[in-house]
Amino acid sequence: MKIWKNIFDSSGRNVIILFSAVAVFLSQLIFIIICLDIIKDKNTEQEVTEKEGVFGMVVSKHLEARMKPFDPNTVDSTTLAEMGIDKRRIRSLLGYRRKQGKIRTAEDLARLYNWTEEDVQRLRKYIVIGEEYKRRKRKEWKEPRNTERTASIHNYQDKTPRTEKFSEATRIDVNTADSATLCKVPGIGKTISSIIIRRRERLGGFHSNEQLFECKYFDEAFLKWLYIDSLAEMRKIEINKATYGELIAHPYISKEQTKALMNYRRLYGRIEDADILRHTDIFKEEELEKLLPYISFK
Repeated sequence: MKIWKNIFDSSGRNVIILFSAVAVFLSQLIFIIICLDIIKDKNTEQEVTEKEGVFGMVVSKHLEARMKPFDPNTVDSTTLAEMGIDKRRIRSLLGYRRKQGKIRTAEDLARLYNWTEEDVQRLRKYIVIGEEYKRRKRKEWKEPRNTERTASIHNYQDKTPRTEKFSEATRIDVNTADSATLCKVPGIGKTISSIIIRRRERLGGFHSNEQLFECKYFDEAFLKWLYIDSLAEMRKIEINKATYGELIAHPYISKEQTKALMNYRRLYGRIEDADILRHTDIFKEEELEKLLPYISFK
C-alpha cells in the first residue's frame, strides 16, 4: 500500500506512464484478436467457396452427361425435361409447334417466349435441325444451256389459252355459277371464285348483294357482272332438329349461340317461330334478320 501511495503521491508523471503502458497493452491485445477473427473468416469463406466450386462442377458434369443431340421440331417433352429444360420453355416450344411453327435455325429458339440467347448458347452444340426444316436458299438464276429448248417452252407457254372474260352485256347468277364461270368475270380469278363458292356453300346460298362483301377480296366493281335470283331457295337449317355440328357450321351462328340453342331446346322444347326465337335473347335483332332466311321451324 505504501508503494502505491508513494506512486500516486509523486508529481503524477508515474501515473501517466502506468496508464500509457496499460493502454498500449490493451490496444495490442484487441488488434491481435481482430486479426485472428479476420484470418478465421477468410479461411471459412475459402472453404465454403471451394465446397461450392466442387458442388458446381459435380452438377455441371451431371447435366452435361444428360445432354443429347435433338431436333427442336420433333423432340418430345420427356427428353427435354431429362436434359434439364424447365417446364415453361418446354410449353413454349410445344405450343409454337402446335401452331405449325418451324424451327429452321438454332437462333429461332431465342425468339420463342421464355427462351433466351443464353439458353441457345448452352444448347447450340446439341441442336440438330432436320434437312426438311432448314431454310432453303433461293437458287440463283442461271442462263439455260439449251437455248433452243428454252425458246420452244416459251413458244408453248405463249400459245396456252387464257380464260376468256365476259363482255359488258353478260351477267351471271352467283348462286348457280361454277368456278370456271366466275373466273370469266373481269377481275375475278381462281382465288376469289373459290372464296365465293366456299362462302356460298357454308351459308346455303346468297340472298342479298351485301353478303357478297363478306367474301375476302370482293370488290363492288364485280356487281355489274353478278346478280342473285330473288326466288332462289336457300338451304335451310331445321332449328329444332339440327345437331351441334350442323348449327355451329353456319357462319351466322357462333359457338356460344349454338350452346344456347341446344340448352333452350333441352329445357323448353320446340322453337315454333321467329318471335319465340327473338324472346330467347340468343341473337341480336340484326343477327337474327341475317339468319332467318336460313332457318326452318319444322
